[in-house]
This record gives sequence, C-alpha cells and structure tokens, in this order.
Amino acid sequence: MASQVHPADRRRSRLVAAGLSLALIAVLTGCGGSAGTYAQLSKSAASAGSPVRSASLALHLEAAGSSLASETDTSIQDAIAKVDAVDSSLATMSLTGAEKSARDAVLADVRKAEDALLVARAKLSTSRAKYLSASATALAKAAKRLQTLSDELERRA
Repeated sequence: MASQVHPADRRRSRLVAAGLSLALIAVLTGCGGSAGTYAQLSKSAASAGSPVRSASLALHLEAAGSSLASETDTSIQDAIAKVDAVDSSLATMSLTGAEKSARDAVLADVRKAEDALLVARAKLSTSRAKYLSASATALAKAAKRLQTLSDELERRA
C-alpha cells in the first residue's frame, strides 16, 4: 500500500525548496550582506581617492608654476568637500565584525587624506614650491593608500 503525502506537506516542501533556491541565488549574485558592504566600502575609498589625486596634481602644477593659485585652491576645496562627504557617509554606517574593521580602515585613510588636504590648503598660501611639492607628494600617497584599500575591498566583494 503506497503512502499518501498530505497536500499541506507538499506545499511546505515546495516553499522550503523555493526559499533555499532564493537564498542560493542571493548568495551567488552577491546580494548577501558582506559582498555588498565590501563593494560599497571599496567605492567609498575610490570616491575619496579620486579628488585627492586631482588636488595632488593641481599642487604639482602650482609648484611648477604651471597653474594659478586660485585654480589650485578650487581643486583643493572641491576635494575637501568630496572627501568630507565620503567621511560623513562612512561614519554613519552601522556595521559589526570584519565589516566594521574594514569600514574603520577606510575611514582612517579618508581622514588622513582630509588632514593632508587641509595642510595643503594652508601651505598654498605660502606659494613656496618646496612646500607645495611636499604637500602634493603627501596627497599622492594618501590617494594611493585609498586606491590600494579600494582594490583590496573590491577583491573581497
């Protein structure tokens, strides 16, 4: 005598199978928490690094006498505003564990870049090439750190 499966049990089995399939799809497509968070952190690091790199190039041009101080100041001001926006966005993220550690690393480098931008802006008023070159180099290093961190986080995503 064949045993009969109750219709409610059949529905339950289908729901469980559908739920597991959706969970698997979410994990495989990166809709799970971690991958998306690391991708967002990577994007934040890159978003901060780009204006810092631009400000560094503007300072190198200023030090070489190839641009006006007002153009360089505008570049630095724009970079400060963009990096500050990234800082604010990162600071409001509520994360735990490894994701929080990754966010803290990005936030620390973003804040170092902000500090370097503020120093560069202050040195711009001196208009001495050696000071401007030193600030440009510091900004280039900050941009490189942010890009390296962005690349590392992108690999985790």
